[in-house]
Amino acid sequence: MKFIVDAMLGTLAKWLRIMGYDTLYEKNFSDDDLFFKAFLEDRILLTRDRELSERVGEKQSHFITEVKLKDQLRQLIARFELDEHKNLLSRCVLCNSPIVPITKEKVKDRVPDYVFETVSEFYFCENCNKIYWRGSHAEQIQAFLSEIKGEKP
Repeated sequence: MKFIVDAMLGTLAKWLRIMGYDTLYEKNFSDDDLFFKAFLEDRILLTRDRELSERVGEKQSHFITEVKLKDQLRQLIARFELDEHKNLLSRCVLCNSPIVPITKEKVKDRVPDYVFETVSEFYFCENCNKIYWRGSHAEQIQAFLSEIKGEKP
């Protein structure tokens, strides 16, 4: 499942990427950009703009009724039966590209010394050159998503 998200939902776009969903987001996308990209790239438009949602149509868009991030995620997980853990941390949160493993030796001068010494697996975004690793933030993400689902972390 692929999404395109309007400018009002940037944080939601980031969290969909964290969950591993292909999610286009640009602050400067016009309504026409959103409309055409949704159809041309077979994406579901997520928006808080009721008029735009109606223009795109119920099959290709989803109107986000909730204001708070947790509620927005709950709405999407329920509506699209999203698996928030299946592909967790598999996409770049900045550019949406899939991240790939990279050897520890190749990141030696690109991560803090402590991280290099304590982490064994690293990932790399070939598009924007960002390095990722699973640190304490991964546990915080898991806890946040479990809380959304009403599960105990």
